[in-house]
Amino acid sequence: MTLQLEYSCTEAELKEAKVLQERQVYGRGSKWRARLVLFGLLALVLGGAYLRFKREMTPRERVWFVGMVVVIFVVLRIFQRITRRKTNGPVRLEFSEREVVIHGGGGRSAILWSGFSQCLESPNLFVLVDRTKAVLFVVPKRAFPDEAAQNYFRAQANQPRSVAPATTDEALVPGRFVSNNGIALIVKLRYRDYLSRNFTSWRMKGVCLGLLALVTGMIFLTPPPPDAVNSSLKTFLIMVPMLGGMLVLMMFIVPFISWHGEKKHLSAQHIVVTGEGMEFADRDSGGRVPWSTYKYYLENRWGFFVWNPRGSVWFMFPKRAFASASDLEQLREVLGVKLERSRWFYL
Repeated sequence: MTLQLEYSCTEAELKEAKVLQERQVYGRGSKWRARLVLFGLLALVLGGAYLRFKREMTPRERVWFVGMVVVIFVVLRIFQRITRRKTNGPVRLEFSEREVVIHGGGGRSAILWSGFSQCLESPNLFVLVDRTKAVLFVVPKRAFPDEAAQNYFRAQANQPRSVAPATTDEALVPGRFVSNNGIALIVKLRYRDYLSRNFTSWRMKGVCLGLLALVTGMIFLTPPPPDAVNSSLKTFLIMVPMLGGMLVLMMFIVPFISWHGEKKHLSAQHIVVTGEGMEFADRDSGGRVPWSTYKYYLENRWGFFVWNPRGSVWFMFPKRAFASASDLEQLREVLGVKLERSRWFYL
């Protein structure tokens, strides 16, 4: 049995899906438990900030600090609006006892039920969460023709992962995608790839520069106390190496935490790149993505990044996955024709 749905998610539905995920993460599904945890964390942060304000900052320093925080908050909100996913794109969904097939943006992805870690549900939505718990697939209940279709979807989505159809039902044959002009490669992300993304993306660099600017402003734009032992310049020269060491350490720790949390769910992806796009197959999914899904590309010494700021869609091709220099050159030619080159990867 196969059912088809066609719909477009609204911004309100996407926000509701994120709220459902937050409830699961912080409250194990309970709305009040999640609120209690979040308000508790907020109270600790505000309490710590208040004590530091009261004990360590002069009134003028407090004004500068609050002003900088407001500026950073406004910049982050503007960036969030720029990268916000479009909500008016239609999606066609097909699902059966074996898999979920998603058609949208000219591409197609087939994901086995075993590829989802859980299904969250509210009165308005079903939300399928992938294995890494980082990607949400939102299915509004209004898209279903009747209650029986919802019950069928619910039964398939909530079946035990050990019972859900897995890739052992069908052997993976990467060669089925290969065309005469295609570049075939196998990609399995490692810690070095997470590290490469972290050093390439301006998201982390922006955080580091923002902290450095905050410390610099606090030192030079506020008058030193009358009994200060060190000048503002000497204080700056003492603080910068300490802060720099902490930021460098953070550049290595953050990607390690992400990689360590996701590595057990990462599997080798068999990919074929052509002039039209790329086709992929891994342990739990397969499909094709046209180049129109992305807008920009960037090449550095470690790999190629393709992305679209709308929806924060991105993909990485590690250079170590290519069999020859000619394959690398062929990908450069394809990307140069299909996408815009950029030096500002920030996802």
